Order: sequence, then structure tokens, then C-alpha cells
Amino acid sequence: MHEYSLAKEIANIVKEKTLNQSLVSISLKAGILSGVFPDSLSFYLELIFQDLGWKDVTIHIESVPAKYTCHCGKTYTTEALLSGCPDCGQFERSLIEGDQCIIETLEVK
Repeated sequence: MHEYSLAKEIANIVKEKTLNQSLVSISLKAGILSGVFPDSLSFYLELIFQDLGWKDVTIHIESVPAKYTCHCGKTYTTEALLSGCPDCGQFERSLIEGDQCIIETLEVK
């Protein structure tokens, strides 16, 4: 159900940005640590967009792996939640990306 409230918020942002134009497509990036299930988000976006009168909107959601910087200096990406640094094996690291959901592009007509 988390995806429904996220879809409503995305739709509100899109509505504000499109200024009453018709939405043709939207591209999003969802980090694997965001807790977002792309298929569920796409389903809810489609329903909400139809309620707003935007029919046949192309929805593309790219899954983004987690990107970390290790204390040894190595920067790496991974889709495994419990993986250490590929260079030193340590788990002490700083998250750079992979925990957000971002609207990348909007196409309107």
C-alpha cells in the first residue's frame, strides 16, 4: 500500500509540473533500498493517471542498485543487501544512492 501513497504524491507533482497538458510518458528511478516495488507503483500510477484523464501513459521505472563508498576508498554498486566491499570485505560504508525514488523525465503534449 506504500506504493499507492507514493503514486498519489507523484501524480500531484506531475499535475503541478504539466500545467494542464496531457501526460504522454513518465520515467522514474527507484532505488532497491527505497522499498518501492516497481510493478505495484506502475499499477497505481496507471489507475491514478486514468482518473486524471491521462489515458495510455507510458510508465517506465528503472531499478537502481545501491551505490556505496567504503571506508577503504572503494566506490561500488550492488543489488545484494548484505554484501561487503569487493576490495576489503568490510561492511562499514556510506550510501551514495539507491534509497530514493526520482522522477527523471516527463513527456507532455
